Amino acid sequence: MSERTRGVGMGRVAGKIVLVTGAAQGIGAAIARLLAREGAQVLATDLDQARGQALALEAGIAFHPLDVTAEADWRRAIARVEDEYGGLDILVNNAGIALVKPIEETTLEDFRRIMRVNVEGVFLGVKSAVPAMIERARATRAGGSIVNLSSVLGMRGIPDNVAYGTSKGAVRQLTKCAAVEFAQRGYNIRVNSVHPAITETPMVARELEEWSREGTLGTQSLSATRAAFAERLPLGRIGLPEEVAQMVLFLASDESSFSTGGEFAVDGGRLAV
Repeated sequence: MSERTRGVGMGRVAGKIVLVTGAAQGIGAAIARLLAREGAQVLATDLDQARGQALALEAGIAFHPLDVTAEADWRRAIARVEDEYGGLDILVNNAGIALVKPIEETTLEDFRRIMRVNVEGVFLGVKSAVPAMIERARATRAGGSIVNLSSVLGMRGIPDNVAYGTSKGAVRQLTKCAAVEFAQRGYNIRVNSVHPAITETPMVARELEEWSREGTLGTQSLSATRAAFAERLPLGRIGLPEEVAQMVLFLASDESSFSTGGEFAVDGGRLAV
């Protein structure tokens, strides 16, 4: 049995300093665990301090409370990274929230709340982290890496998701703008986006409940809603957080050293149909 099969890391990000947002559960927790197993020093961040600290204890990593919409919180998190680790190699902007509502029922405050977390949070992360990344990035061929979690809904539409889909489309474009800018400025920092389809997370569990209540997929049965969504994916099943984490690991590692401004789907084939 190989080390990878046993779940022992192969050191694909050994020696890298990583900050992951929204790391207390779901995809963020899977990313933090995997990068730590692969040799990185991980600072997990989240608003949920209880779950974040539990993850840190379990995975043997550090935790820092962070509201991604608060610039002062970002300053404190980056200052800790610089003080304790000497800089940053990898930023994973994973924190995000969802909203399932028809357009006419979506309030302006609903829309702004989603945009604050999902778009402004990513913008502040990129803006805050880059100064801590440049020196270390320029010292290696592969450079630094920023991975932004978008969604398949940032690339195609679905009913009752105007705020979430718009926010994830903005993350996709923010990623491309930052990638080109940092390349032209010689920062040697790659920026890519990851686009999961529906994944087994607490947030998605809540979304499925909302979709069933709204009848978004033509049924108000939770089990039928779940089955209907799985049927939309050519692979015929809902994804796992660990499968998204594997894509993030590739983009965080030196294996993706010639990839920037790209969009990487982890979607069971959803965007192919």
